[in-house]
Order: sequence, then structure tokens, then C-alpha cells
Amino acid sequence: MRVVGIGHLTAFYAKHRDAEKAFRAWLHEVKAAGWQTPLDVMDQFPRASTLSDCEVVFRIRSRYRIVAEVSYEFGVVIITHAFTHPEYERWFKRRLKQ
Repeated sequence: MRVVGIGHLTAFYAKHRDAEKAFRAWLHEVKAAGWQTPLDVMDQFPRASTLSDCEVVFRIRSRYRIVAEVSYEFGVVIITHAFTHPEYERWFKRRLKQ
């Protein structure tokens, strides 16, 4: 998969140094993937959650979340957010209210 928005990850782990190794491992796996459907994502990352047909939340360890949009047709993953777990919970609650 081609990955767009890597800057979200680098900015995040500049603040949270302990996330860097896990984020880089996730990025390596995603770049090597060839997902065609959301089920392909779930097979590779069983702890991921889908927010919509194309939006996925990846749990990185128990502490971090990466939110990305996946274009299965074009083979592109667009990283939109990187959060700590508490940040993600607040973001998700605000999203539900909209």
C-alpha cells in the first residue's frame, strides 16, 4: 500500500518517543500489504476497528491509535490522526456528537 500522511506519525512520536518503534513497525507492515477489502485489514490487524467503509482505527500497543482512510481501489492509506488512547477517546466522543 502507498501511505500518505506519515508526517502525522513523525510529529506524534517526536512528542511520544516510546511510540516510534511501534509506529515504524506498523508503517512497514502497511507498506507491504495489498489490502483489497476491510476484511483484509482485519485479518492482518485483528484489533483494528472500522469507523466506516474506508476509515480504520489501528490500535498500536494498548496506548496509541492511528486513524486512517483506506482506498482499497487505489491501494492508498491516508493517515489522518495519531492519538494516545485518552486523546482518541475524546476525539471519538466529539465525533459521535456531530
